[in-house]
Amino acid sequence: MRTLLLFFALTLNANAFAQLSDKELFNQAMDNVSQDTLVCSVYLTYVEKAIQRMPKINQQIIDKYKNASARALRLSSQAIDATDQSEEIKAKILKTRMTKIHKTMSAKIGHDLTNMFILFNDYAEECQAWISDPDTEMLRVIKKTWFDYGAGDKDPTEIFKKLMGR
Repeated sequence: MRTLLLFFALTLNANAFAQLSDKELFNQAMDNVSQDTLVCSVYLTYVEKAIQRMPKINQQIIDKYKNASARALRLSSQAIDATDQSEEIKAKILKTRMTKIHKTMSAKIGHDLTNMFILFNDYAEECQAWISDPDTEMLRVIKKTWFDYGAGDKDPTEIFKKLMGR
């Protein structure tokens, strides 16, 4: 009986996801993009701070990470701005997430920048992909969101163009 009930609950849950409108899927995908790029922004800020502690470090290297962090933050802000939430909610989401991400990363490295290898192992590859080719990464997240919410049979690119007014 439990198995049958569990199966029913999972089926009902999957059907609920499939019922999301294109606009709701769009909002979820943009929220996911915002989350991922905000993580990268915070990570790159930690990298910048760690590099600044190194002796005889070239300012261009520091600026490279500072600029990459700012770019990731802009991407995060642009993604959340594309959703249909109020400006107040958008700002609150970004602030709350940033605080949580900072706390999480700080705890991972034991509040010590000399343990940056831990963050490097967790975030470097994905963040490098976001900074190198944000369009490809955005499309990857959009498609994953579509698939995760049961709309994998739809092509999200045309829907996104329509919803973004392109």
